[in-house]
Amino acid sequence: STSPLESNAIVTETNVTSGDICVATQPNISINPTSLNFGSVYVGNSTTQMIAVSNTGTADLIISSISLLGANAGEFSHTNNCTTTVIPGSSLCTIAVVFTPASGGAKAATVSISSNDTDMPIFNVPLTGEGIVDNTPPSVTITATPNILWPPNHKMVDVRIDGSAI
Repeated sequence: STSPLESNAIVTETNVTSGDICVATQPNISINPTSLNFGSVYVGNSTTQMIAVSNTGTADLIISSISLLGANAGEFSHTNNCTTTVIPGSSLCTIAVVFTPASGGAKAATVSISSNDTDMPIFNVPLTGEGIVDNTPPSVTITATPNILWPPNHKMVDVRIDGSAI
């Protein structure tokens, strides 16, 4: 019986006499999601989003490197559990990407994933976010005790001031 060729299969040889087809297997990287938008984040705070890497091919996917590139790469960081090999089928690894803006404004970078996928040896995941500077002045509340600072006898009284800033 014959079976259909996988979409990532490469026909390497056809035996014209017997009709046999030799098929070479290969890995196929699959990334989800293919881009990350972190939205607005206050300067000094951080937020994390995940990227899932799987192998929809028929051979082992070998991840050779995961790096951050771009003008604002320093405002993003990553950790991952991607060992060098992602087995076809149910195996998957994850990349945790953290956005920590150091200044206000639009930020962009790229997570670059290098592998042995012949169709897509480098998969770039665009990253975007906005650093927000909080210019709101702190709220200060002052309470004086006792309520009368200068009693009728014109003597000084102790005053306690409790303040809090938000």
